[in-house]
Amino acid sequence: MPARRIIRHSPHRRRQVIAPPKIYYQHGCLVRVYGLGVFLRGPSGSGKSLAAFELIRRGHVLIADDMVQIQKTKTGLMGLATPPLAGFLHIHDIGLIDVAEACGKKALRPAAKIDL
Repeated sequence: MPARRIIRHSPHRRRQVIAPPKIYYQHGCLVRVYGLGVFLRGPSGSGKSLAAFELIRRGHVLIADDMVQIQKTKTGLMGLATPPLAGFLHIHDIGLIDVAEACGKKALRPAAKIDL
């Protein structure tokens, strides 16, 4: 049997290849405000983390600070916290803040859809 015919009828030829999800890393801060994922971007030292901390103190939720992992999904973009910084805010001239300790565990989520 010729090789061409074997390949054409091989079950391996019909197997779908599933690509890994597209993952990007972006400098910024992701917060859920009234249920919407808001991604704050700007230059270093511009006050993104301080603005996020004020939102968290007012009852909104921190997803990620400083380095946000962004995954492209079928429904849009999903933002996640990177493991070394998950649960912490780094505010210029203040240092690292443990959000769970300062604002409670309800102030943290591991991931959120990015809406804005």
